[in-house]
Amino acid sequence: MTPTTAQIMTENTVSQTYRATYSPDDNKLRLYASLRLDEETYSLINKAGFRWAPKQELFVAPAWTPGREDVLLSLAGDIEDEDSTLFDRQEQRAGRFSDYSDRRAVESEQALAHVDSLASAVPLGQPILVGHHSERRARRHAQKIENGMKRAVMLFERAEYWEQRAQASLRHAKYKERPDVRYRRIKKIEAELRKSQKHIARSEKYMTMWRAQTLDLKMALLVSNYDHIHACFTLDKYPARQRKASMRARCLSILPCLRRSLLLNRRGILRSAVMSARLATNSAGLIITRTAWPTNARCLMKTVALSPEQRNLNQAGRY
Repeated sequence: MTPTTAQIMTENTVSQTYRATYSPDDNKLRLYASLRLDEETYSLINKAGFRWAPKQELFVAPAWTPGREDVLLSLAGDIEDEDSTLFDRQEQRAGRFSDYSDRRAVESEQALAHVDSLASAVPLGQPILVGHHSERRARRHAQKIENGMKRAVMLFERAEYWEQRAQASLRHAKYKERPDVRYRRIKKIEAELRKSQKHIARSEKYMTMWRAQTLDLKMALLVSNYDHIHACFTLDKYPARQRKASMRARCLSILPCLRRSLLLNRRGILRSAVMSARLATNSAGLIITRTAWPTNARCLMKTVALSPEQRNLNQAGRY
């Protein structure tokens, strides 16, 4: 009995398995799927920034982000370490580029040989006889020779291009494996972590001020002069006489709204708008603080062993 489409889809859904990996070498996330993805799952990972790599048969994201990590965790449940190293992947890539270069070189030689055969059919120094019955044929023959030479040169240049790409892949892998490069990446991640923590601490300080029961216009103006935040206010919360002004300033910074008296005697509206806007800006920082360091820097520290002297790097990256 032939299975129906619904049965096939059910079987594929049941047997579908995912494997997610992270590589600290290139800071990329990868997703391996045992079967073809359904439309909903493909749309999910595509919106997250994952792209299909046909040669590797996997989905890869160009860089780690908290959102992409959450997508992989929802599918695979866990993120493992990547089996292959960056040098292995770049070596395979260089091999593919070398194959492309060899093919184009062979095609260039074939095109050049074809041009030689066409040119050998014409006696050396034989001009095109204008007005003769052989003129059209001679011009077509000359055009074929010219087109063949252009194609041979184009294929030769393309072969050189792929050869340069192959060499660049190996140089890139060697550069990424240098301890000083990995150490600088760790320092950058640490700086981003400190920046997020500083931003959250500053936001919590201002949120305490906005929550104060003694909040009045004078205090709100003082706080908003330092806490530069935007909030959106619906038109129905403005007085009728200020309807026109509010339509021009539906989403504004808190400070100009207060100065234009759009929020006078509306402390509840002000506080709720500021709280929602401030919490929205804090969410990304909280995610980075929770996951950025464990996922990235600790993975890199396992592969980096620098002495104190080697950490004194100059601007050129040498030590």
